[in-house]
Amino acid sequence: MRRLPVYLLLDTSGSMKGEPIQAVNVGLESLISSLRKDPHALDTVYISLITFDKEVNEIIPLTELMNVRLPQITCPESGPTHLGEALSVLSDKIEREVKQSNEEQKGDWKPLLFIMTDGKPSDLLKYKEMIPKIKSKGIGSIVACGAGPKAKDEYLKMLTDKVVMLDNMDSASFQAFFMWVSDVVNQGGKSLGIVEDLELPPVPDELNIAMDFSDEAVSLPSVDDIPLVDGDKTDNNGDNNDSSPLDEEQPIESGKEMELVEKLKAQMGI
Repeated sequence: MRRLPVYLLLDTSGSMKGEPIQAVNVGLESLISSLRKDPHALDTVYISLITFDKEVNEIIPLTELMNVRLPQITCPESGPTHLGEALSVLSDKIEREVKQSNEEQKGDWKPLLFIMTDGKPSDLLKYKEMIPKIKSKGIGSIVACGAGPKAKDEYLKMLTDKVVMLDNMDSASFQAFFMWVSDVVNQGGKSLGIVEDLELPPVPDELNIAMDFSDEAVSLPSVDDIPLVDGDKTDNNGDNNDSSPLDEEQPIESGKEMELVEKLKAQMGI
């Protein structure tokens, strides 16, 4: 049976200490329990768990789902977030662990990678250095989660376009995230070899998709860019010839104008 390697990279820096890491432990238990209910996942999924703070630790080597035993994950009192070094360790693991296809046998399915952090990489140069290396490893899908108000989605977007954000770091929020991860893995397992890019299932209410406007930048228009509407006509001298009352709101009827308004609302978070 071809394996589906699933790698979990979890932030255990000092800021995760207390309720957040306790909630992560509960969420991981829910993830494993949910995956074990799927016969296809039991046959194919292998789990690896790596934590990162000032050190990077392999908590669980790549292990068959049925044999996964979760330890209690803890955090140091304080310390940096070495996500770049974690990606370096991951790169070496994928090189060693993921079986490639050859003339004699088919290799593993493309692995899935899930990253969760509540901040930004402390080793930013190392992180940027590792991004192209990770992208060259043939990973089927990379999903990143920024947890809490200090998480920086712009750094996660350097690595993947599949970024979700958790506003809160309580037990219910992490539980929802890890249950959603289970849905992603199950969906990925059922679409193996069928689709090139994994389509994510709908996110729960506790998660938000991190939008990216880099492909189509939305900028505030100048006065000259705003189309005139009926009843708002100005002559060459700049005098307003509007015959309607000044306090009467004029409708925007064109679809193009409505599209502009919606983009402005989205940018301003309205």
